[in-house]
Amino acid sequence: MVFWAKPGRYLWTQEALERVQYYANKIGKTNNEIRMLIFGDGAGSDSLYFASKGFQVDYFDVPGSVTFEFAMKRFEGYGLLGNSIRTINDYHSCLNQSYDIVISFEVLEHLAEPMTIIKDISQMLRTGGIALITDDFGDITHHLPTHLKTNAKYLGQTPFLFLKQKMALSWYSTQTLFKPMEFVKVTKISLRNWFSLLHDHNVRSLFLSQYSNKLARFIDKLAYIKA
Repeated sequence: MVFWAKPGRYLWTQEALERVQYYANKIGKTNNEIRMLIFGDGAGSDSLYFASKGFQVDYFDVPGSVTFEFAMKRFEGYGLLGNSIRTINDYHSCLNQSYDIVISFEVLEHLAEPMTIIKDISQMLRTGGIALITDDFGDITHHLPTHLKTNAKYLGQTPFLFLKQKMALSWYSTQTLFKPMEFVKVTKISLRNWFSLLHDHNVRSLFLSQYSNKLARFIDKLAYIKA
């Protein structure tokens, strides 16, 4: 919760709100009419934020976990549980291509099979819907024990991973390390989509950063260098 309140992190949510409102205007829906899922929202701060802006929010995190139960108490405390915020207990019920928007911040790096979840996000969205995503695949330190080392190989590949699941990069923030990124679900992908990613300097830079990250992790394993 402290991290969520920091200016850099809070900016993600503010920029996501701008993109969501832009999208709602584009498709001619009011905030209340938008179907939104906030996936892996932990203590529920983003759900509370969007509910306060007039959105109907579906919240999903691990049912029965301490974090989940804490979020429920927060929603109840604000009088939003079952009203502006609905909890999803059955994960598979999300995979019905009914959401206009899926928001998932700093979730993928914690999961054993992030590629499966990216595919699932595609299944959550209707065609033309958008996903607003951040990840932290490259931040593998002892301070962050739930960031899986096995996911470090995905550093810089997020736009390509989403494109493989028919979600094309449509926007990204240039303010805070390209977070969040926005992906739109399309009916099919083409070579033009791939060339568009390769032509983007920031996307290329992110992709190439995986190699410097691998070198840094290799050096970190060398005991004599540490000494």
